[in-house]
Amino acid sequence: MKRTAEPVWIDVTDVRDAGAGSSRIIELRRPAKLNCLGLAMLDELLIALEGCAAGQLILTGAGRSFCAGLDLQEIAGPDAGRGHLERLVRIYDWFLRTSIPTIALVMGHAAGGGAGLAACATTVIASADFRVHIPGGRLASLAAVVVPICKLRTQGKALAHQTWLGCDLDAGAACRLGLVDQVIPAARLEELIRSARGGMSPPEWLAAAKPKAKAVARAQMELEEFLRAFPGEDSASQFTGHGP
Repeated sequence: MKRTAEPVWIDVTDVRDAGAGSSRIIELRRPAKLNCLGLAMLDELLIALEGCAAGQLILTGAGRSFCAGLDLQEIAGPDAGRGHLERLVRIYDWFLRTSIPTIALVMGHAAGGGAGLAACATTVIASADFRVHIPGGRLASLAAVVVPICKLRTQGKALAHQTWLGCDLDAGAACRLGLVDQVIPAARLEELIRSARGGMSPPEWLAAAKPKAKAVARAQMELEEFLRAFPGEDSASQFTGHGP
């Protein structure tokens, strides 16, 4: 079964594979802007996640990049961006809490919120040309770095937020650090996406690993702290606890 969100910010495909398992494939579809996350796209992504009852979820992006982060044109201005960040945190929280195995198939590059989105998945498979940028800067950047930083810290590879702010990594470095689980040729990544859409059973090595409980707990705590620290109304309780 296939359903396409309106407007077409994401594409959602529900399939049953030959082994009678079910998958939901979510593709970010804003290739002209490197799949950056506007408010409408974040809303559509939340709907697709919160309505997921599949046996596994595969997240990828259309075009030459996975996700360039939040739409900077939409969040320009001193008070803009809170709605975007609240939704982004809610999406992170869904990934952290869900019992559904999640797999990110990433290519091109991921930056900011896109890096966090990839890092939320329990398994991250990257193409050889993949690059990831963890931003530095003001408080608004922190929601984008919480999940990757927690992954690194719980593996003993980062001691503090400041250690990795402004970091730019290629696929090999991201894999050595643990932000990426496996690096494969770009053509192979595209083949995996096509196979999943066609209902082919995924190869065994693609199965999503169980998330590290320590990393999940730490990320959830820091997401709540982020929302409490963000200027404006305290809404941490509104934007956590939505995962199945």
